Order: sequence, then structure tokens, then C-alpha cells
Amino acid sequence: MIISLLLPSFDSEVHGAFFIIVVLVAVLVAFFNEVHGALSNAVFSAFFNAVFSVLVKAVFSVLVKAVAPFITGRYRAELDAQSYIYDRQLNVIIDLYGMLVKLHENMLWTTQLTHLVYKGRDGDEDEKERRKNVADLFAEFDKHYFNNLILLPKTMADKIQCLGEIYYKNYVAYIFAKDTKPEPGEVQEKHDKHEKIHKNIQDMKPNLDQLREDFRRFTGRKK
Repeated sequence: MIISLLLPSFDSEVHGAFFIIVVLVAVLVAFFNEVHGALSNAVFSAFFNAVFSVLVKAVFSVLVKAVAPFITGRYRAELDAQSYIYDRQLNVIIDLYGMLVKLHENMLWTTQLTHLVYKGRDGDEDEKERRKNVADLFAEFDKHYFNNLILLPKTMADKIQCLGEIYYKNYVAYIFAKDTKPEPGEVQEKHDKHEKIHKNIQDMKPNLDQLREDFRRFTGRKK
């Protein structure tokens, strides 16, 4: 019990080795006391003291050599594990930030007012392609976010999720506004809705920039 309290983080093998060495030291001390009491000659007593001192140093040297590999091995393993998790965190944050940047750019392009006014010869097909690109980006973002959520610091995870939800909300609003045929006299209203949605996307840029700064602080980097 005492050994466990002294070495709470070591393996059972280290506990056993330490216990054996402590017992040996106790035996040596008891033996020293018996012999020292029986010796009346000062020369023999001094000699025995010197021998006992050497034995004690040897025992503790063995103790250090026996325990040190366990300590350094465990410490190295903990450092490796922490380094691996930290690297995973960095990669996940970098990937998610890159996905949000792509989503921002594609949303800006998709909600351009020129797409509302001028369709061109292949306008419908181009619109389908733009929507597909955005939908694929949302699917990729959601999958990567939720699969790696456990690795993200909560504050940063909440910010990333919030940004994704705002983009998606505006994407749904865009599709609804674009696919709704305006009644007579409501053309300007439809135009205004599209303009507002596009501006909402533009206004997301500072939030992306703030996320980038949060990431720099997380990694300890300066501007």
C-alpha cells in the first residue's frame, strides 16, 4: 500500500522492484545493527561502516537503473500520444477552415444577381451545376465536422458549426427565392431577396477571418 502511494503512476513491475529493494535495504540495516553491536574494535567498526555505505549506494544505483527506463518510457509514450492528438487537431481545423472558404466562394458565385437576370443559352444547366457544387461542399463539410468533432476544442467547434449553419440557412433561402415564381408586381421583391442573401454571404467574411485568427492563437502563431 505504501509503495503504491509512493509510486502511483508506475507499473506493477516497478512497484515489485522497488519493494524488493526496500526489503533488501531493511535487511542490510538490521544486519548492520546486529554486527555493529557485536563489534567492539573501533577499526573493524569503521571498516564495516565503509562497507555498508558502499552496499547502500550500490542498492540505490540498482534502484535508479531499474526504475528509470519505466519512467522515461512512459513519459515518451505520453508525449507521443499528445503530439499525435495535437497534429490531428491541427489537420482537422485546417481542413474545415479550407472547406468553409470554398463554401463561401461558391455561395458568392451561386447567389450572384447576374444569374437571376441573365440565364444565357445554358442557364438552367449552369444553375444545376452551381447548386450541385454547393450541395457537395455542404455534404463534405458536415461529414468531416461530425466525424472529427471529438478532436476539436469546444469553443472552436461551436464557431465552425455556427458558420456552417448560417451558410446553409442562406443557401436554402436562395433556392426557395430563386425557384419561387414571382407574382405580377413582385419582381423587385424577388430581386431584393436575392440581393439580401448575397450580402449575407459577403458579411460572413469577417467571421471567417476571425476563425483564422482563432486558429493562429490555438497554434501559438503570430500574424
